[in-house]
Amino acid sequence: MSGLRDELERLYEANGGRLTPAIVLDAAREPASPLHSSFEWDDLVAGEHHRHQQARDLIRKARVTHVDAAGVATSIRQFHALRASDEVEFEYLDQDEIRRNPLLRKLLLRQMERDIHQLVARYETLQEFWALMRKTRKKAS
Repeated sequence: MSGLRDELERLYEANGGRLTPAIVLDAAREPASPLHSSFEWDDLVAGEHHRHQQARDLIRKARVTHVDAAGVATSIRQFHALRASDEVEFEYLDQDEIRRNPLLRKLLLRQMERDIHQLVARYETLQEFWALMRKTRKKAS
């Protein structure tokens, strides 16, 4: 993995302290690039993958209004991605169904825990992160 990191750092420096997906993709187009094998160059396969990503984006855009016990209305995602096991692809389930089903709630909470751990791992070294977390927690209370 250090080869990947080294190449990304090289591109970052070569582009004046900027790194974007377009910069990485342009560099990877060269067959001799150490990044080349990280990409799918068959347009039939890559095109289908892109359409799957577009479908996921559409599903995530669907919103419903949730009214809590205090009568406060909030716009929330209608569908949440859940995976029952590592062998199964993510499925999007309606938030009402998840709310009613204890097993689905448990799966969603497990996913939420993984997401929180990833968030903390990504930003824990920034002092502002913890201040933002405290502020967010106070807002939710």
